[in-house]
Amino acid sequence: MQIVFSLILFLFSTFSISKEINPADWLLWHKVETELPYSSTLTIYPPVMLYAENGVLRGSISAPYSLSGNNNRVINEFLITVMDARGNTHFLEPKLESVGFVNDTGISMSSLSSNSFHNGKIQIQLYKTNSVENRQELSDRNKKDMTRQQGIENALTNIRIPKPVLGEVWPIKALTLQGQNIDVIISSSKFTIIQLYSEFCGFCRKAIPLNNALNASENIKVIGIAGTNNFNAFKRHLNTSRLEYSFITYEDDYAESALLEATGQQGFPTYFVLDATKQVLGIFVGNSSLERWLAAQAI
Repeated sequence: MQIVFSLILFLFSTFSISKEINPADWLLWHKVETELPYSSTLTIYPPVMLYAENGVLRGSISAPYSLSGNNNRVINEFLITVMDARGNTHFLEPKLESVGFVNDTGISMSSLSSNSFHNGKIQIQLYKTNSVENRQELSDRNKKDMTRQQGIENALTNIRIPKPVLGEVWPIKALTLQGQNIDVIISSSKFTIIQLYSEFCGFCRKAIPLNNALNASENIKVIGIAGTNNFNAFKRHLNTSRLEYSFITYEDDYAESALLEATGQQGFPTYFVLDATKQVLGIFVGNSSLERWLAAQAI
């Protein structure tokens, strides 16, 4: 089935999900309680991104698009509901914005929007159309998710990292690959930037020159934290990628996902800025947010 999107936007905000979602039409594909901004890139396909701006819920969803075959029409395939902080439910169907092609296949990008949105603790639910193919795919995915979650729980027993809390001391204890206690690094620097890093993250690689320069500066040290399923291969990656700052590394098939769960984060890179006492001064998702903080500090 070719997956594309239609131009339909529902702005209901007070109706219950049970009255609006017909199980005969829709399958609950993914459910999460979270805060905005939100990205499902690492946890669910297709990737959904949501954020709030001046009382408006905005976001996007992307999926494959194909011109081959006989069915080239727009298909209502996805529905997203968001229950906001006041318990109002916002029904979102993707609005097709653009399609990028290589030959006759590509990726479609659709926008999501709803007004009168109250930000805070929210609940997001992603639905797909109820079809034989989707029911089988959902069953297979649920089985894989159970295996993955058990793997993450096993990995967490070796990754004893407490969740960092803004404004509080982060009691993280670890040794770097070089055998150095991170307490020594942190206490000897005005600021320490701890980066959640993945070797498969393009934005992490893009930030390497900046982080190398920061680590070589007078008042800042950088420490990377990464998970890998092959310790020796990761050490080779550090060398070939010319990463010049210290790293804490955990080896497990589910180490990357376990790191995100332990720290309460959703993706790479995420940066935690600490002072010399290990107090968390900032938590920044992505390179640009860290760069804005650096600019504000005139660093």
